Amino acid sequence: MKRLFNILLFFLAFQINTHAQGGRKLEMLESARVGFITRQIGLTSQEAEKFWPVFNRFDAEKRALRKRFQAELLQARAEFETMSDKEVEELIENTLKFRQSEVELERKAVQEYKKILPVKKIALLLKAEKDFQKEILKNLKKRRFEED
Repeated sequence: MKRLFNILLFFLAFQINTHAQGGRKLEMLESARVGFITRQIGLTSQEAEKFWPVFNRFDAEKRALRKRFQAELLQARAEFETMSDKEVEELIENTLKFRQSEVELERKAVQEYKKILPVKKIALLLKAEKDFQKEILKNLKKRRFEED
C-alpha cells in the first residue's frame, strides 16, 4: 500500500511540476510516449490512425480515475496520523476499489484494441507502456542524481 501511495504521489508531483512549466514538458513527454509505443509495437499507419483515438480516450479515463483517487490520497496523507482505524480501513478499501477500477478499465480497453490490433501487438502495447514508465523513472533518477 505504501509503495502504491508513493508511486501515485510521485506521478501527481510530476504532473503538477509539468503543468506548472506551461505544459511544454508534458507535450514533449506525450510525444515521446507516442513514438516509443508506436516503435515498440510496430504500428502501421493504418493501425495508428484507428488506434490512437481509442488509446487516448482510455488514457483520459485512466487519468481522470487517478486524479480522483490522488485527491483522496493527499487528504489521507495529511490526516493519516489522526485517522481512526475505521477511516484507515475505508482508505484501504477505496485503494482496492481504485485498483479494481483500473483493471476493469484496462479490460475494456483491451477489448476495444482487439477490434483494431492483433493480440500480439496488444501484448506488446502493455509491455511498452510499462517499459516507457521505467525509462521515465530511470531518467528522472539519473537527472536527480546528477543535480545532487
